[in-house]
Amino acid sequence: MNKKDIQHIILELGIPTSIKGFTLLTDAISLYGEADSIMDLYAKLACKCGTTPSRVERNIRHAINAAFSCGNTELLRHLFKSSTGKQPNNAHFISRIYLSLLSQELQEQSVAELESCTFVYICSPCRGNVAENLNRAQMYSIYALSKGYTPIAPHLMYRDLLNNDKPKERERALAIGLHLLSICSEMWVFGGTISKGMQGEINFATKHNIKIAYKNVIF
Repeated sequence: MNKKDIQHIILELGIPTSIKGFTLLTDAISLYGEADSIMDLYAKLACKCGTTPSRVERNIRHAINAAFSCGNTELLRHLFKSSTGKQPNNAHFISRIYLSLLSQELQEQSVAELESCTFVYICSPCRGNVAENLNRAQMYSIYALSKGYTPIAPHLMYRDLLNNDKPKERERALAIGLHLLSICSEMWVFGGTISKGMQGEINFATKHNIKIAYKNVIF
């Protein structure tokens, strides 16, 4: 990911270059895809900068505070429109900027590049906070694209066609999901909670020897 693009959006958000968190935030977004967790990311940055993970966390938080205190309100609202109105934590902020920039890069990929990708099934919650869960499913899908896979996420693909609150339509949606799962090489499970629908998908993948990976990524 181009650091100039990262710095451009950070500046647009209203974070001044004069604070320590500016450079750390730039590096955090750049390295986000290589880290196993937010703590791993802090450790990588601390090692790179000769400081401690706690100082990295604090300086990044300070930079984010600056954006939400006197930054670009319109851009912040656009990027974090699914949030509850509260300032996002470091992990959410970093991942959202990373995925926003990554999405722009992926749009420039050729059809041939995308067609060569392996299908991966995105297994994540839908019910409950539907808007937030669908937003996360979108981010999980972008994450899969960034890793060279073609994501299959039925709850995104059919959200406007089938009503999850109507039993017959939900049953049909689940059946379509399992059919799509059958053509995937892998299933990636996201989220801390396994819903009934997700468990059914996991059981199907297990029965049909589809590789299952539990992804501990924070968005």
